[in-house]
Amino acid sequence: MREPRIDGFLPAGTLLRGTLEFSGTLWIDAEIHGAVRASAAAPSTLIIGPRAKVFGNIEAGQITIYGAVTGRICSLGALIFEHGARVVSEEIVHRGFTIHSGAHVEGTLAPPPQLQQSANSIQPRANVQPLRTEPPREPSTSVAADRQRRAPVFVAAER
Repeated sequence: MREPRIDGFLPAGTLLRGTLEFSGTLWIDAEIHGAVRASAAAPSTLIIGPRAKVFGNIEAGQITIYGAVTGRICSLGALIFEHGARVVSEEIVHRGFTIHSGAHVEGTLAPPPQLQQSANSIQPRANVQPLRTEPPREPSTSVAADRQRRAPVFVAAER
């Protein structure tokens, strides 16, 4: 896999108060008190480095977290919590996520609103009902008797 091109970098020792808007790929190792948002005009990647501390909401296409985040997270692409990540969030909006061993994540995981609406509108296409079931039998010690026992059979019937 190719290394991402880093368009911007905020090093450790930097303190930023306020809203930060970026485009492209941004790596943060700084302390930020405020929102971090990607420009909606282009694909974006946000990397919260291992020395970063973000106190505010973050929004980007892809987000990878190694450091600390306290605030709402909204990722419309991949969301990855790496080893050492420390996240406390009321809501973590994502299309899909990966939590690696050693990451600490507290919060409610939710799909983006458009995915949530489409999931709620899905209707089952068939009714699934048991075709036949057999009453439970007494336990047996015989292998042949165990093979004769059958599980319920289910058949999907069109509406």
